[in-house]
Amino acid sequence: MSSTDTFSPNYRPEPVRRNLQFGPGNELARDIGPDSKKLTVGREIHLNGEISSCERLVVEGRVDATLTRGKFIEIAKGGIFKGAADVDEADVSGVFEGNIKVRNRLFIRASGRVAGEIEYGEVEIERGGEMTGTVKKIGREPVAGPGGIAR
Repeated sequence: MSSTDTFSPNYRPEPVRRNLQFGPGNELARDIGPDSKKLTVGREIHLNGEISSCERLVVEGRVDATLTRGKFIEIAKGGIFKGAADVDEADVSGVFEGNIKVRNRLFIRASGRVAGEIEYGEVEIERGGEMTGTVKKIGREPVAGPGGIAR
């Protein structure tokens, strides 16, 4: 190919192609695995409805919804979730308003605000974080010891 070929009107450069490898040890595979049930609601996006069987919900925009059978919800700074959520864990840097049940750990960061009916297994609130409303700690079920006596 001569130098004049690169400037001809018919010249079409080949696009760079990346070969993405999915497999053990690959960071991309861990983040975007084929079985991943992750939903990210980006900034300036508004989502209404019902979300179910979501392993990880990341809210950067606004969500007005019911989240059922979730594993983890993250509400980023500037993100807003209004509605109801039933999850294993929650990390709130933005705003949650409504009913939330967190079976394990609810973490409210300094910029986070949670308001409404709140149930949690354990809670951690950074200085500046807020939690208001009806608050209830979810107790662990008593475990039967020897002889059927609860301990």
